[in-house]
Amino acid sequence: SPTAAFDVHMAPRSAGGAGLSCLACHISVGHRIAGRGTDMRERDLPDRVACANCHSRSPHDDAKLDKHTARVSCTVCHIPEFAKVAATDMHRDYSAPADIVSGTRLFEPHMLMASHVRPVYRFFNGTSQFYEFGAEAVPEASGRVVMAKPLGSINDPGAQIIALKQHTARQPIDPVTRRLLPLKIGVFFQTGDLATAVKQGAAGVGWPDNGFEFAETERLMGVYHEVAQEDDALECASCHGGGRMDFAALGYTPLQTRNGK
Repeated sequence: SPTAAFDVHMAPRSAGGAGLSCLACHISVGHRIAGRGTDMRERDLPDRVACANCHSRSPHDDAKLDKHTARVSCTVCHIPEFAKVAATDMHRDYSAPADIVSGTRLFEPHMLMASHVRPVYRFFNGTSQFYEFGAEAVPEASGRVVMAKPLGSINDPGAQIIALKQHTARQPIDPVTRRLLPLKIGVFFQTGDLATAVKQGAAGVGWPDNGFEFAETERLMGVYHEVAQEDDALECASCHGGGRMDFAALGYTPLQTRNGK
């Protein structure tokens, strides 16, 4: 029974929400579920889960706002923050001692948790990059190996700015092959012994035991839930004149360089 402040779609009508179930958006065919995975692709079904499946592409009573819908996803303005009720995992550090969870008495990697997190923003053209298991893990300019991210830029006519969770980690990598290493995760959960979990994980896929070191990684994951009520959506000044949107990083140039148009 979420509140409308948490997610206006999932909240019951009695609480001011739309009273939708999961399957209202994530349609199911033959027990295959529509929706995107961590790698930003529809995997189970090709059907897209999109705001425009139910809402008009000109949903506002303001033509200036409706001009934004071609290049700005609804999620940008209508999900100004996430992890509003429960904290979310923002960084996992496998190089640190494992933490034991009191409720389960199992081990987890050391995690940094955060609440009321502001999304980051990137252009998305509908395609994505995803780390291929067994490939050499090559860091990008940030110094991190990208596990998943949306592709697209301001120059892609159909690309939209979307809201994303930026999750980072420090995880084991083979010092010789530079492949990110799998863990025998049951061993890690039960013992917190990373070295044994790595050794058994590598053996399980037939890889040599070259020891391990650590690589910095990141993944950018779409944020689609915790949709705010209309009154809590972003105002124009949140992005235009505010510090939320890095227009230069997105590829925009100041108005004066475009002859004031």
